[in-house]
Amino acid sequence: MVVRIQLKRMRPFACIALGLGWAAMLAAADWPMVRGDPQHTGFVPEQLSPPFRLAWAVEFEGERLGTAVEPIVNAGRVFIATHAGSLYALEAESGRLLWRFQAHGPFLHSPAADQGLVVVGSTDGCLYALDQVTGKPAWQWCDAPGGFAAAPVVASGRVFIGTRTGQFVALDVNSGQPIWRRAVGAPIRQTAAAVEDRVIVTPEDLRVRSYRVADGELLWTSEPLVGQTARDYYPVIVRTPARTWVVVRTNPLRGMGQHIGQDRSFLCRQACVSDRTWQEVDAWLKSDQARGTPELWAREQEAIAQYLETNPLARTFSVLDAQSGQLGPWAPVLWIGGCQSVGVQPALTSDGRLLVFYRTAYGNWNHGVAPLVGLGLLDLDTNRIEPLFHQQGRQPAWNCFWGTADESQNFLVVGDLALIIHQGTLSGFNLKRRELFRIWGERDTYGGFRNPPWARNEWHGPARSGLAVAGSRLYWQTGSRVLCLQAGQAGQARPAPQPKTIRGADLPTQTAAARPARARAALREQLARAVKELLDRPWAPLWVQPGLSGREFAFDHSGELFEALAWHGHICHRSFRAKSALGSAKNGPITRLARAKAGMRSTKARGGSGLRCPSSSAAATVWTGRRIRSATCMPSGCGLAVAAKPTG
Repeated sequence: MVVRIQLKRMRPFACIALGLGWAAMLAAADWPMVRGDPQHTGFVPEQLSPPFRLAWAVEFEGERLGTAVEPIVNAGRVFIATHAGSLYALEAESGRLLWRFQAHGPFLHSPAADQGLVVVGSTDGCLYALDQVTGKPAWQWCDAPGGFAAAPVVASGRVFIGTRTGQFVALDVNSGQPIWRRAVGAPIRQTAAAVEDRVIVTPEDLRVRSYRVADGELLWTSEPLVGQTARDYYPVIVRTPARTWVVVRTNPLRGMGQHIGQDRSFLCRQACVSDRTWQEVDAWLKSDQARGTPELWAREQEAIAQYLETNPLARTFSVLDAQSGQLGPWAPVLWIGGCQSVGVQPALTSDGRLLVFYRTAYGNWNHGVAPLVGLGLLDLDTNRIEPLFHQQGRQPAWNCFWGTADESQNFLVVGDLALIIHQGTLSGFNLKRRELFRIWGERDTYGGFRNPPWARNEWHGPARSGLAVAGSRLYWQTGSRVLCLQAGQAGQARPAPQPKTIRGADLPTQTAAARPARARAALREQLARAVKELLDRPWAPLWVQPGLSGREFAFDHSGELFEALAWHGHICHRSFRAKSALGSAKNGPITRLARAKAGMRSTKARGGSGLRCPSSSAAATVWTGRRIRSATCMPSGCGLAVAAKPTG
């Protein structure tokens, strides 16, 4: 449903004095959506040169920023969305707050800016379009139960975005009217990419899909990729002389430590290096032999491609033909990423190759507990990587680059400069002169600052630290703050500017219009479908190994789910109970769950915990006969809705 809000909307530059040359320059080189453009190339043709100085920094009291969020820059404004459901507009030059908008649910990803509007999707089920100058709503589309976890992408006058309940939609950017809508049968947590006449997205069934922009016709569906998820990131579209490619990264099915260890042992065997102890690996990395030769590089990459061909669990870097969806040869890129996250994304360079962070026994980028990493230039047509070596010795300087396979980093390319983005440090690497230098930050910090008390350290977790490039400025999101760095200007103030705290609750705020109420029958039907799916299919506990904090089990506390399912037979419509026999069978799952509920109450009476879920987003394991089923409890309009991750 589209709610069109009537207002007189002015173009952003109508409100900017013509004498503000800085704003005009910035608008010519904006960052209007995630990764800078609809293809998510991460490439800007302009040149940036050191030195850099910190112009300003802001934080939002009591509000966290999603780890995948990037600042969006358009027409002299910086837009940033928070988990508290706030969308802030800041003056790009000074960081001064211009306006705030409040939705009814969190924003999990970034907005997009186009046609004088800024568009953002919330978990409240609404997609909002706001006037960039005033923050007043222009339209809102509220027909997405479950809401959004991806960022919108804008191309050809349309907004494309997927929902957490598996709908992929295209809307008119000016009016918010739906143009087409397609159900995919799996949640969509990846931001789409658009190129020419098609838009490409990877739902959580990991089958990449290509739709025609004009009418939503499904052009192709890929074979399923390997991994657990494609969340937070995006397809990267690359045009080469031979064809147009789509690069999609996933996260590994194996535990992080196991995955990193197996890949390390494989690389060491190829290089005839012992990895029995870390001291032996470290000695190799500091030796002259670790530079390798072109022949050794080629032999290692051929071995990696063969390893990926015969070991599907190692595949996290997939390359597809944009016209057909057919998988290309396996690029010699093994997984690198923090906390089991989706692998590090490549960035386009000026010669059409991709800057990749990859695992190799040959290089001088290693500096951490999970070594054997390198930076290189991948040619998708030849499927070969040219290794890059910096001129600063056998290892990077402490605050320049953290070369380790178990921490997330991002990369952008600005002219001849590669930007290396870590949550602690921002570094530059000149691709022609091979010079590595620190731009800002300190190791084991958030951009040189301690974390704010309301945003605890999620140590190198998924998609850490988004960066936007606009004109001669860098806008860096790290540690739930936004830092603005100016290039080409010396004379950093002493001391450096401290983060300014913005208190959203004290500010005049535009609030989202009330959402259309959903019919009670529709809510019951939604709950019935979720419970039926839970009880009709086998499920397995989901666990990840995030590194420093150890293994994390998502589905091992069952109290609230048992209770929710026990009540389900009393609150959902009779037709479901009659068809499923879940509530009528003498020894059916619902009956057993009701007994379990009574047992939990007895346990509580005896002083036990009753296996209570720690929060409304906790998950549970359900025993039905000999099978284990597990699911995540989520708030809904009818008791508790249930969402779960199936085996495999």
